[in-house]
Amino acid sequence: MNSLQITKILKINPQTSRVFQGCLSCDRLPDYASLQYPAAIILNLDPHQLEVSHWVAVYAEGKEKPVNYYDSLTLFNIQKPKIGL
Repeated sequence: MNSLQITKILKINPQTSRVFQGCLSCDRLPDYASLQYPAAIILNLDPHQLEVSHWVAVYAEGKEKPVNYYDSLTLFNIQKPKIGL
């Protein structure tokens, strides 16, 4: 899937449309303080100048709450601290 396909799906879904804030490359993360919470972002693990490789999802309920990181290639989802958002 490419970013346009992912964005289209998440914007039309009633559950994700209210929190989805974009489909970005890992080197184009927004400033953590500038997000509107709750926030869901889809990240590609490669910088913008490289070909798309693997997508992960990041979800944050608020500035003082842990960031949830979802990766379809892991056996389980882990909760990670703030990751530079």
